[in-house]
Amino acid sequence: MLVPYLNGEVHRAFAANVKGLQPQRLHEARPKPNIKKGGAVNPVADKNLTCRDCGKTFAFTEGEQEFYKSRGLMNEPQRCPDCRSAKRQERSRGGGGPREMFTVTCAQCGKETQVPFQPKQDRPVYCSDCYSKQKARR
Repeated sequence: MLVPYLNGEVHRAFAANVKGLQPQRLHEARPKPNIKKGGAVNPVADKNLTCRDCGKTFAFTEGEQEFYKSRGLMNEPQRCPDCRSAKRQERSRGGGGPREMFTVTCAQCGKETQVPFQPKQDRPVYCSDCYSKQKARR
């Protein structure tokens, strides 16, 4: 079977296997070129961009540009890979930094413990052992 390529060239891409009538590949497929309207090839070159956080210049490679296009992303990245990674980690930690802990006295056993919230005066606060017992009773 003859298959025309986009540039008008015709290559023999498949041959029918007479016994099973299954197509048999004769050569590796070529990567699809980036084609503009009218058939002209539009090569994508690497771009140098400036990070909005640290101000360093970084490369927006051809592969990254193709990835962005394949995902439908219209805007170029604003941060370098290092700053993007740091921003991602900050988001996954919930804003970063250690959680503030408050020292309280357990309302049931009187033991001193720490909790990750500011206790209210009208509500009892329990240590983890007493809280587990309270929860099991419900």
